[in-house]
Amino acid sequence: MAVEPDFLEDHEHQHDPSLESVALAFQSSFDKERLDAYLKKLLQERGDDIFRLKGIIALEGNPRRNVLQAVHRLMEIRPADPWGAETPSSRLVFIGRDLDKTALEQGLRSVLSEKQA
Repeated sequence: MAVEPDFLEDHEHQHDPSLESVALAFQSSFDKERLDAYLKKLLQERGDDIFRLKGIIALEGNPRRNVLQAVHRLMEIRPADPWGAETPSSRLVFIGRDLDKTALEQGLRSVLSEKQA
């Protein structure tokens, strides 16, 4: 059986220059209902351009980290381990096309818990 020595090399692969990632961090907790509504609306409107969304998020009144995962229009928020002595904070990463970092940050800031924002 003959094997080409460079068969695993991707000579024709090109990166899409419009593909980018946006990382955001927040020191306040999110209001779960408002965050859920915001993200569902965002993914409904921009799901073709948001390939992946992931993060660890703090939710108001919840002593646990929460794992946020989304692919296009499908989203899930699941509880994870407790924060313990660590100060709750949130880190999110959007991967997609034509992402507006300022608009994403403003949208997320608008759904932070009003008790902490």
